[in-house]
Amino acid sequence: MPGRTRALVVLPSDPTENSWIAGAVGGGLWSTTNAGASWINLTPDLPSLAVSTMVISASDPNTMYVGTGESFAGLTGVRGHGIIKSIDSGLTWVQLASTVANADFPHVTRILINPSETGQAACRESV
Repeated sequence: MPGRTRALVVLPSDPTENSWIAGAVGGGLWSTTNAGASWINLTPDLPSLAVSTMVISASDPNTMYVGTGESFAGLTGVRGHGIIKSIDSGLTWVQLASTVANADFPHVTRILINPSETGQAACRESV
């Protein structure tokens, strides 16, 4: 089923709460600034991203991480491309090189950011 939205964040920089970023299993990251009336693709230059999770750093709301890949208990699911990161509230994204084509990161379904260290994330593959 393409098009499933697995992750959604409301950007803390928008007091109206109309600015969101959504992650779809079938197609990357999308942004809206008008509560979903229109959307912009944020990741057209990255591989087809199966987004499963997204997190914003509490200590630096400009820093965001996205986990790719989707897994189901006992099934292969959709392989991801590791973790991508933004340091400008989602305007631009880069893949973390250490997670691309890494056997430990085919399905990143949870990301935690250490609250005592700006921008450092701990990732876990779900099985």
